[in-house]
Amino acid sequence: MADVAQVAGVSHQTVSRVLSDHPNVRGATKERVLRAIAELGYRPNSAARTLVTRRSRTIGVVAANTTLFGPASILAGLERAARREDYLVASVGLEELTEYALGKALERLGSWGVDGAVVMTPHRHTVAALAGLPQPFPIVTVEGGHDLDLPGVAVDQVAGARAVTEHLLSLGHTRIWHVAGPGEWIEAEGRLQGWRAALEAAGLPVPPHLAGDWSPASGYAAAAKWPPPPAAAPPPGRPRCSPPTTTWPSGWCTPCTRPGCGSRRTSRWRASTTSRRAPTSRRR
Repeated sequence: MADVAQVAGVSHQTVSRVLSDHPNVRGATKERVLRAIAELGYRPNSAARTLVTRRSRTIGVVAANTTLFGPASILAGLERAARREDYLVASVGLEELTEYALGKALERLGSWGVDGAVVMTPHRHTVAALAGLPQPFPIVTVEGGHDLDLPGVAVDQVAGARAVTEHLLSLGHTRIWHVAGPGEWIEAEGRLQGWRAALEAAGLPVPPHLAGDWSPASGYAAAAKWPPPPAAAPPPGRPRCSPPTTTWPSGWCTPCTRPGCGSRRTSRWRASTTSRRAPTSRRR
């Protein structure tokens, strides 16, 4: 910074004001400083700035299995939002969502001096683990929803799944199955509730749901078992099904193009993408 000040013929305080985009710098002076910065190839020292401001402009993220569509999309969205505000994202990936692993992840983020952290809490045991841990910096949770005294952002999965099912019912379909996610996922539980509620409100029988693990392979396996044998089927009507995420249809739709399936690929895909656009709710 001293070199920039010397070349520009100003004080280092003026250089600092230009770098922080302070309004009380004359236009001509600012141009001289910017030319000096470009000429010298100067780059601000983030460590020095952190010491002065006591802010690292870094947001931590704790996530597990970011190969899945949901966590990967959340991480990508966080990085885009952080970039717009001139923040960095430091993420810690967990192989297991235990209290010990979550605690070590928060410790690591603390050692990096993050200003705050976003923690993905897809499972109920993750929520319970977070509740028992110290929180050395502000934390916001995403995915799943919970009753903790922490700010959080979650999709209303019950409303989303119910809306998808009611849409299919409005088209005259009466045989609607649901391909559910893993039972320990809070979002999967919410979607199952919404689907069941819509069928029960319409006075229709609720068939057994088809379970999987979010992967295309499990979507393929579920579709291979569907429709169920006639003895287990509800009253007649063209069958429809709503896979829970946008990754599942890649596996689900393949076997359902087989002769005799009787269900359209486009309807299933439309249902799954609609469920991802369910309204969001922010906990106070």
